[in-house]
Amino acid sequence: MKTFVKIALIAAITALVTLSCEPGLSPNNEWWGEYNKQFDGSTYISAADSSPGVSISSSLVYGVDKDNIVTITFPDDADVLKQDNPETELEKFLSFWTFNPTLTVEPGNATVLDELTGWTLQRRVGNKLYIDLKTTFTSTSYYSGVVVKIDGTKYTYSNGKKIDVDRNGIPGEAGYDDYYSDCQNVTGTTPSTGNFIKPGNQGWEVNISNNFSISPGNNDTYTVGLVQLTSNPDNIIVGNTPGLITQADKDSVLTAIAEGFKVEKFFDGKWSEYTTAVFNVTEHKIMANLSYSHMTAYRIVFEKDNISLETEKEFFGVKQRIRITGGGETIYNIRRNITRLEGDPELYYNSTKRSFKDFPTDNISIYSNDRLGKNVVLKLIMPNSSAESISSSTTKYYFKTVDLDIFKENFKIYESSSYPAVASPDRREIGITAVEFKRENPVSDTNGENVIYITLDPAYKSNDKNKSFYIGDGIGYESGISVFSSKEIWKNKGFKAYNLNNAF
Repeated sequence: MKTFVKIALIAAITALVTLSCEPGLSPNNEWWGEYNKQFDGSTYISAADSSPGVSISSSLVYGVDKDNIVTITFPDDADVLKQDNPETELEKFLSFWTFNPTLTVEPGNATVLDELTGWTLQRRVGNKLYIDLKTTFTSTSYYSGVVVKIDGTKYTYSNGKKIDVDRNGIPGEAGYDDYYSDCQNVTGTTPSTGNFIKPGNQGWEVNISNNFSISPGNNDTYTVGLVQLTSNPDNIIVGNTPGLITQADKDSVLTAIAEGFKVEKFFDGKWSEYTTAVFNVTEHKIMANLSYSHMTAYRIVFEKDNISLETEKEFFGVKQRIRITGGGETIYNIRRNITRLEGDPELYYNSTKRSFKDFPTDNISIYSNDRLGKNVVLKLIMPNSSAESISSSTTKYYFKTVDLDIFKENFKIYESSSYPAVASPDRREIGITAVEFKRENPVSDTNGENVIYITLDPAYKSNDKNKSFYIGDGIGYESGISVFSSKEIWKNKGFKAYNLNNAF
């Protein structure tokens, strides 16, 4: 009996869903209410739902006795398409506007729009709705063309979802989620169409960037001075109309968020705050006073804390909301709740004391093993062409000899079922039981050992799994300057991965 009741309920809900697809029908009962909750736009909105998804074309002609038609193609899931007579629903969210292109728009203001009234739905062909504007364009002094507006508080799709034009995670907000089309031109005469500055949120964005572009120096410390911490700080991106606010307003906006920017340094295995940012009123930029230290990494961060990313003053009809971007993330969408961004780090080092070389993986081979492929000894050869320049004289340096414990701390071997081994979740480390540095077949300028013999765990057996070396800064040239590790000392303790496929 329980099974029968369950099947009956499923059938009932299915029937209601089927009925809802018929134009003009909207069942209202407790079952439908429960079913429809899953389409609640405030819960299920995504970044992809940031526009109504319409395409707009027009046939607008200057002169009397002309039909002026705007054609709007709606997506399949637009709720307006479910109506037998869409015109009533269109009137709730659709409007048409013109403007005077000869009027000067003051900085920070949107174009003043004049609404066209009296339009009607001429006909419908599938998803295409043909709107007759019932308007004659005959002005000899100006015309602007037509702007189509969709009211984001009233337009719905997919059973009641609303669009989130500004992508802040809250759909259907007045002023922020309204959609404005580009200006639809009127043909037949040549007066200026002017520039249309859309009302609403303009997409202002301040981006964390490594504008300091750290390069190696010749000293242990290097004083840089004031460094710009954001890209385009002097010209906030204002939609498709950059620069349409005053410099004073830009300065005010950037000053309000400047204290969220900081520089951190990575030294001795950890990140710590190094300096805070200020807004430089002379440069009109968010900046910090920096100096760099040998083998220290730096990065820009932004921490929102109590900083408001909405302006106190209205611009273009609303208080503007500012995106902070960097490191592949954005602080803006409240549903993602990101409050901290970290820029890409860069390392400063004194190049007379440290340089980074790539290990020649082609010079790796099996020196010996037994008939079962066990008791493996690897041979690593430093090619004669490897050299470094120090104090304007070129000398060839070879392996720095270290004992077994230090070698094992700085040289790891991994294998796994997938490539690369070092990034595979099933990787396992291959043990090392002995290491020997030797000088073989030396050329005249060989100053140290140019070969390393590595004895693996006797139980290890040669196979075709993927292998990786993982080398720290303790392995390098005998000068102690050049190493085979990574500049990214903040990642994996500065070890560098060398993928070897199935080398042994």
